[in-house]
Amino acid sequence: MYGQFPSMIIDHIDGNGLNNKLSNLEEKSESENHKIKGF
Repeated sequence: MYGQFPSMIIDHIDGNGLNNKLSNLEEKSESENHKIKGF
């Protein structure tokens, strides 16, 4: 997650939007993110 702007959504694995450690971040597509968030 260095060097370029991500083409996908960055999601916080633990659900804590304040925890921006690299180990807690993952790229997801918009549809994957909506499934997890319950949209």
